[in-house]
Order: sequence, then C-alpha cells, then structure tokens
Amino acid sequence: MKNIKKQALITGASRGIGYGVANCFLEQGLHVYGTATTHGACDIHDSNFEPIILDFLKPESIDNAILLLKGKPIHFLINNAAVLLEPWDDSSVNMKDLRLSFEVNLFGLIDFTERILARLS
Repeated sequence: MKNIKKQALITGASRGIGYGVANCFLEQGLHVYGTATTHGACDIHDSNFEPIILDFLKPESIDNAILLLKGKPIHFLINNAAVLLEPWDDSSVNMKDLRLSFEVNLFGLIDFTERILARLS
C-alpha cells in the first residue's frame, strides 16, 4: 500500500491559532492547505504549504476554494477563520457588525464546511 502524506485544511491560516496550527502540522510533515482572505496575508513559506484565497462573505470565493481542492484528499479540517468586528472595550451591540459577524462566522463557515465534508478522508 502506498504511503500517502496526510493533508490538512486550515481556514484562517494567516495569523493567530490557524497560523500556529499550520506551522505545527508542517513541522510534523503534513501537507497543509491554508486559507486566508488574500494570498499575501499568509506569511508561510514552506514547500508543503499551499495558500488558498477564501472569503466566507463571497459565495464565488467559496466556489473557487472548493474547485482548487477538487481531487485532493483532506485528512484534517481545522475551521479557524472568523472575524471580530466589535471593539473589545465597548459593551454596546452594533447590529450591523453583529449581522456581518454571523454572516462570516456562522453562515459562510457552514456553507464551506457542508461542501468540503465529502472530501474528508
């Protein structure tokens, strides 16, 4: 049986936890597909890392990401991408920002996840 390199898909790999997990997986020898809203925002330079543009607010961006991953087995999915639009020091609720946060952090995430689940190995 052929030894297949494990592959991970990490949303929000450009900074924070996603960035840390991507680097940890790369150190362990995995191939990592890492998403960011732009390629330039993902500062990982490793031959086993492939950046993918993904913006949960844009259905066409989700479509393109799914197309780029076609035929590639995904062994691990880390859904880390999210936005925080509200200021930390303000206890009031801005409904416009809250709705946009839900559009990205819930609806966009579910849309992407539902379409990628069939690819998990």
